[in-house]
Amino acid sequence: MSAFQVHSENQDCGKLVKKTKKKLYWRFKLLGCPPYSSTPAVCHELAMIHSFLSGKKNVFLDNRLVHSSATAEPSFHFSCTLGGGRLVTIDFDGGEASPVHRLRIDGREFGDLPFEGAGGGGGQ
Repeated sequence: MSAFQVHSENQDCGKLVKKTKKKLYWRFKLLGCPPYSSTPAVCHELAMIHSFLSGKKNVFLDNRLVHSSATAEPSFHFSCTLGGGRLVTIDFDGGEASPVHRLRIDGREFGDLPFEGAGGGGGQ
């Protein structure tokens, strides 16, 4: 698999009570994969703004809104397919003792991906 983590942030950003809203940001690089192996590496940015009070969730891919929902459900799942058939998912289980947003690329957790430059992140 040719996916690399570049940067990530996780910040509390509620207006009055900071912990009532989260802004999550992931930047990653995907190298071309067969049959697109001649394709150069492409950097993507995925951001999510999640209000725990209203349940509103906005997901942005490369600065474009790609998902918006407002539900009080304790769980959330978002997935999309990027070039070369790469599956990107965000999962959130609010029922956990310590709720965590998880980003996966082709089934691998973002935090388990090698950092760009540690194994040939080349390109862009």
